[in-house]
Amino acid sequence: MNKNKHKKNQLDLIKKAKYNQYLAKLKFCGIGKRNKLTLSYDEFVKKML
Repeated sequence: MNKNKHKKNQLDLIKKAKYNQYLAKLKFCGIGKRNKLTLSYDEFVKKML
């Protein structure tokens, strides 16, 4: 059971890292500030799946 919890935490960390990369990419493109084009974390995770 503990192993599964650890694995879920790892997946969450990976998702958060990818989301941070996504936000960084937007900033690099000059979109940066949160606007309608920026996905929320939950929307981003749904899109990834």
